[in-house]
Amino acid sequence: MADDGYVAIHRTTDVAEGELMAEMLRREGIAARFHRVSSSLIGVPMFLIEMTVDVPIDSEARARAVLHDLEYVGADGAAKSEEEEGGGDEADDGAPGEPAVSGRKPVLAAGFAFFVPGGGHLYARRPWTTLVLTLGVLVGFAIAIATRGAFLLELAVSIWLAVIGCDAVAGIRAVRAGNRGEQRPRGAQLSFGIRLLGLAIVIGAGTRLATAAPRLYRTWQLAKYKISCTDRALVVKNGDGKPHKVHLSDLKVAAYPPFGADEPQIYDIAPGGPIERVVVAEGRTSVTVYVASGLARRCGFRTLPGDKAFAPEDAFGSHLPSGIEQRFQCGFLFAFDAGEATAEGEPLLEATGACFPSDGVDSETAGGMMLGR
Repeated sequence: MADDGYVAIHRTTDVAEGELMAEMLRREGIAARFHRVSSSLIGVPMFLIEMTVDVPIDSEARARAVLHDLEYVGADGAAKSEEEEGGGDEADDGAPGEPAVSGRKPVLAAGFAFFVPGGGHLYARRPWTTLVLTLGVLVGFAIAIATRGAFLLELAVSIWLAVIGCDAVAGIRAVRAGNRGEQRPRGAQLSFGIRLLGLAIVIGAGTRLATAAPRLYRTWQLAKYKISCTDRALVVKNGDGKPHKVHLSDLKVAAYPPFGADEPQIYDIAPGGPIERVVVAEGRTSVTVYVASGLARRCGFRTLPGDKAFAPEDAFGSHLPSGIEQRFQCGFLFAFDAGEATAEGEPLLEATGACFPSDGVDSETAGGMMLGR
């Protein structure tokens, strides 16, 4: 019901039909008006825009009676025409013996759902439901982009796909209802759109969480371990209440040369083979690493006793002018596997890690680890 005392008694996407009906009502002494929308202003095809014929509230009963008489006369004339032409008794998308109110094809609603969020309901002449679904999808993507979260972006995509599915199914039903002459006012369209969007969020979020559950579980397990380092050792801390078996392997040093180089130089360090340790509950273990003396000096690491002094002809400094020592920014890279010490036969948690020690003697610097694929 409009705030100005008018009520919509007929909805159509055909401008000629709306203007003709409004004129016929005015000839009956009813102050009818037709709301025409220019599709060129909003960039939507005219056949998808729903317009209304409105009459004063106190003239609603009389106007509906006039429309009923017009529909009866039109239906009777159509039936006689079909009988004269040998037509059947059934109309498309309608009940036997009753003419269809609309000739829209339900299957096209599913097609429109893939082009625009809520496109199925837009085709079914329910634009307010379309508005709710479109806003829901846009807000989801806006939040994901603003937070720059990969998981939230994947969640928004899952919800969008769920909206397409829900809109396609419900849009088919809406077209069939429209073909039977059923219409929904704006409030009912908005309410249904909110409920349909909620269903899509539940389906989309549930599907994404189900597929992400294994990785989320492994991320939670990896968070039990903390890695830190000095310039001579890697330290693994077990934050669980059970003893765990850990493996460190493929140890290397990543050295970023001076002068702003983007790609590091990778060097093997000792021990070269895998190191296996059992770490007690809430305990820690340390693995000593050995870096070649020339690389250690260039990285600012302490050298082992007995190492000769660094010389320009050293393999790690021969590319620099004599007498110039430029410090590398260096850190340790490694492969990490872990699992409960008592859980035999279970797959180990696999990750890769990195840790860049600080210049302080024996001071530990926190590192990080990332799950393998």
